Formats: sequence, structure tokens, C-alpha cells
Amino acid sequence: MPSFTRILYCTDFSENATQAFAYAVRAATRNPGAELHLLHVIPEPSAQFWRGYINAVDEDVDANARREIDEKIATTYRPLVPGSVPFTVAFRIGDASQKILEYAAETRPDLLVIGRQGAGTSVGKLLYGNVAERVVRKSPAPVLVIPPRLFPVFTGLVQPLGPVEGIARQGATARLTVRADLPSPDIGESIAVNGVCLTLVSHGSGCLSFDVLGETLDRTALGTKSPGAPLHLERALRAGDPLGGHFVTGHVDGTGTLVSGDITGSDRVLLVRTSPALLDGIVPKGSVAIDGVSLTVVELDRTQNLFGVHLIPHTWTHTAFPALPPGALLNIETDLLGKFARQSASSSSPSPPAPPP
Repeated sequence: MPSFTRILYCTDFSENATQAFAYAVRAATRNPGAELHLLHVIPEPSAQFWRGYINAVDEDVDANARREIDEKIATTYRPLVPGSVPFTVAFRIGDASQKILEYAAETRPDLLVIGRQGAGTSVGKLLYGNVAERVVRKSPAPVLVIPPRLFPVFTGLVQPLGPVEGIARQGATARLTVRADLPSPDIGESIAVNGVCLTLVSHGSGCLSFDVLGETLDRTALGTKSPGAPLHLERALRAGDPLGGHFVTGHVDGTGTLVSGDITGSDRVLLVRTSPALLDGIVPKGSVAIDGVSLTVVELDRTQNLFGVHLIPHTWTHTAFPALPPGALLNIETDLLGKFARQSASSSSPSPPAPPP
């Protein structure tokens, strides 16, 4: 799996850009020694106001505006960067996509992270914005674009446990009700339920309800749950939330079967059997989400289609795993950054030579 040594993050200071920064930080921390660069491009005509500040040639720049941009970096971005990660902040003036590409050519990053930037009417531009869309097309490095709201993110750190209150099939859909008290739940917000990203449709009397496609129940482990079964719940990551665990999308890649849950020292070792296709996305010491819980892979046996994870006593006692018998079906999501790295590696690999005529 390729590693990242220099990561370029491009921001327009929007909320979505802040969410994208979490991905850049995670990529940097997972690659010891990696540099993290933050670039903010100020477009014309507002650039005229900031030119003196950026180029340090105008001593009469408005002090309040200067403090505003400094405080934005200091309060929103720097606290999220571990001290071990070299962090560089840069500003440019002009066309956003052009300046991003120029800076990328200067610094030669091997990963560029950007949130939605710019406007647009086509499907791609609506998702990414015309700035990000142009950067994707012309960047010399792989680009990871984080669209707004369309892409809720979780960390695999379970918040409460909630028992199933009921699953009512309604034709091609179902209504899943979980008994749990979340502070100030919002209708429409995304919540990971045993690792499956679902939309909250109603709440009250200590219960949360979600509409679930029948296919989702059939293709994940949710369909095997009966009333009273405990489920892992996690609300989507918001700007400023702690970045524990690893990034989880809530889009389950497949399922696995619990083989055993033996004790090793003070830890529990879960041994899981899954398909060869899913094992291709799992590596020793890498991250994997099992029923929405972020865990580290400690062993891998491709000949038996098995992988193992260790759970410390705290994780074991604060999750639903103790209630699972051998043979229980588990939701599995492989690591997002690992998927991106593999995709980048395959896209950059040279094509095989054409066979002779």
C-alpha cells in the first residue's frame, strides 16, 4: 500500500472544508514523518484587500481583519494537528483552481485533499464545485474530494448502545426502532447503527426510528437482529469533534461470521471469517470497522479467509460484542484511506504491454 509523505489540503474556510481537513490530518498521522500543507487561495477582488497582509508589504492592513484570518487558522485547524506532524500554512491570490495547481506543482504532494469549492450545474460540479472539479482533472497528484453533507463521516468510537425495539417490514422497506436517548436528535441527521449509515426519521419516548431498505437488511447483519439485541450507535462527525478511531463512512462493504472470542491476557481476540474479496481490503495493523466499531487488525490468514482483532477490556465491556455467539453475522467496512491508496496505486500503475500482433 503506498504511503503519503506530503499532503496538501486546500481550504476556503467553509464548514465543508473543515470536515475535509479531518481527512488530511488522518492521512498525515497514519504516515509518520508526513508533511501537511494548508493552502488558502483568496480570489479577486477581495485579494486586493489581503495582498498587503499576505505579502507583508503594507503595514496599514486592517488589524481586525488580520486577527480574523489568524484566529481562523489558530482555532479551527492548528488544534487538530498533532505536534509530531510538520504543518505549513500558505496563501495565494488569484484564481483558486489555478493557484492550487501551481502550489501543487511547487510542493509536489502525493495526496491532495479538498472540500467542495466553487459553483456548478453539472452532476460532478454540483457534488464537488467547479474549483475542485478542475483540480481533479489537472492535478499531478491523486485528489480526495469531500462533498458536503452527502458524505457523513464517523470515527468508529461507539457512543451509546441501543437495544432493538422492533423491525417492521413494510414492503420493500422497513422501520427500525432503537431504544436510546441521544441529546437533541435532529430529524434527518445521519447515525451509524451497527456500522450502517441511516437517516433518523422520528424520535420520541426514548426511541429513535429509521427507515431502512429491505435490501440493506438483507445485505447487512441488521436483518438478523431481533428485539432486545444491542446495537452500536454513533452520530456523524462534526467540525471540531475529536478524531479518534478511524474514518468510517457507514457504507458496509460486506459481512463476516464470528468464529470465536477467546481471551488472551487481559484482551479479547475476535476471529472473523469473511470473503476473499473483503480480505483484500484488510491488512495487518490496519483499521477495520466491525459492526461500526473501529478496531486494529492483528492477524490475517488468507488461506482460511480469517482475520483477528484485539479488544481491550474497556472496549469489550462497552460494546455489544459480549452478547454475540459464535456464528453471529457482523458488518464489515474496510479502511477508507486504504481503499483510496489502493485505487491510486492501481490507477498510477502502467498498463501492461499490448500483445504482439
